[in-house]
Amino acid sequence: MRTHTVRRPSDGYVGLVLSAGASTRFSAGAKGVADADGQPAIVRLLRVLRSVGVERCGVVVGAHRNELEPLARSEGAETIVHAGWRAGRTGSIQAGLEWAQASDGVVLCPVDHPFVAPATIGRLLEVARSDPVALWVGPTYRGRGGHPIVIKSAAFPSILDLGADEPLHRVPPRLGVQVRRVEVRDVGVLSGTDTPEEYERARYEHAQSVGGLWTVG
Repeated sequence: MRTHTVRRPSDGYVGLVLSAGASTRFSAGAKGVADADGQPAIVRLLRVLRSVGVERCGVVVGAHRNELEPLARSEGAETIVHAGWRAGRTGSIQAGLEWAQASDGVVLCPVDHPFVAPATIGRLLEVARSDPVALWVGPTYRGRGGHPIVIKSAAFPSILDLGADEPLHRVPPRLGVQVRRVEVRDVGVLSGTDTPEEYERARYEHAQSVGGLWTVG
């Protein structure tokens, strides 16, 4: 069992963009620099977070640190260098949560979901702030769960206790009624981009939906 430093939350909700992996299936290079609305994917995510009032953001970097760190800093974000990125994605999340310990919670944004709508993140934060029971607030689109996820600091230990290669989806069953699902009209919460072909499809779906996104739930 790992031990964790507990700090008094003071920074509100912070943004946490995950971009530490090697993107081995993404032959176009680092996924974080792929075009998303005419800007690198991590830049778009950071600007979306800022547009809904999330001022402090961190970007977890690893394999493509040299490419991504300057982009993160240009947007005023902090970089969290995770040397152990090869061990598994959850290890990258854990590095980010250690950085965010002094916050009320994080908006966890994987770089492979770069087309999420600002209204979606705004709605998730609204629900998190208004529901004292919910520790984990995630979006669903047509009944399917997606990203980003708002995770309150009280749930951090459950994630920090996972192995670096254990899947994050093991945590919600442990939280039970403290998990809140929010149905949204935003296909961007599902649009995985592991390959260039998937990325192009996600970009097309996003282009088709711009101007017509709204959230419910």
